[in-house]
Amino acid sequence: MPTHAETSRDTATDRPNAWPGDAVTVERWLRGRLRREPGVSAALDDVHIDVELDGDDLARCHVDASGVEIPLAALIASGAGDADAAGDAGAAGDGTRGETGGEIGDRHEPPVLEARRGVARDVRVAADPLRVAGRPVWFDARVSALPVVWRLHDAPVDPEHPESDRGIDVVDDGAGATVTAEVSVQRSDLEPLVRSIIEATLAEGDGSIRLARFSLELRGSDQRDLEAVVHLGVRWGLVRGRLPLLGVTARATARFGVDPDGTLHVREVQVRSRNPLVAIPLAMPPVRRRLNEVAPRTIVLGDALGPDEGTGYRLHDVRLELGPRIRVSARLE
Repeated sequence: MPTHAETSRDTATDRPNAWPGDAVTVERWLRGRLRREPGVSAALDDVHIDVELDGDDLARCHVDASGVEIPLAALIASGAGDADAAGDAGAAGDGTRGETGGEIGDRHEPPVLEARRGVARDVRVAADPLRVAGRPVWFDARVSALPVVWRLHDAPVDPEHPESDRGIDVVDDGAGATVTAEVSVQRSDLEPLVRSIIEATLAEGDGSIRLARFSLELRGSDQRDLEAVVHLGVRWGLVRGRLPLLGVTARATARFGVDPDGTLHVREVQVRSRNPLVAIPLAMPPVRRRLNEVAPRTIVLGDALGPDEGTGYRLHDVRLELGPRIRVSARLE
């Protein structure tokens, strides 16, 4: 019986419209796909992409985004786009429709001319660092042994994007793959970065709500016993926040811990305010009951990745380090 490698050695010369074809074809497709992401297109020239194929296996795909500036508006738009994509995926079904064509959201997916299975052996996306709202963010994510299928359609799935006539999808629920990820920021940058994200999110609205005060402090040296303290103040206005009618402030404190297996222990949450408009509702039984539901509480973060969610992944080696640089890292298998 021929091995996977023996059945996957066709080249672009053998098949003029081959997919994946060669490394140049895959890199060109990947850049075209990235141009559709909000805020990425302008910085794409600064992104280095290195692709190597071995037949239908993606032997290596390294994306280096070091030095790239990601506008906050683009980051927020990307989050909204992910939610829309999740809705489209739900409408499309379980992902098996690709062999003969089917529905993606409200549009018809053209028939698949060819589907070739392979393995993404070494995929890495890293930045050392990139910048978000002018603040450096270090990021390193790696995927190995990921089963994939290369699909070539007889027409673009999205007529506005010619490169969408081809794609690469994860198959077999990613069984056998390993994923590692680490993200970090300077401790001194965390508060201004979060503040900028909140302000940009509020700016996406009608402008009647604006952030008047914000501070964030993380305390602790053991990831199993940490404390977060947040001071928040907002104002409401009539015309894009220029005519403030009302301002409220509150202080929230949370004690929590994270186990290496991704279990989050929320031990205590307190919300206080000297403003009667906030303090009085906080003292009412319905609100107090809701706060009591928040803590104490144990949340198994890995449940979102387990068999009930269609994957067999489990969280391992979850680490949260609060040093001069705040680091979060984890491994999925």
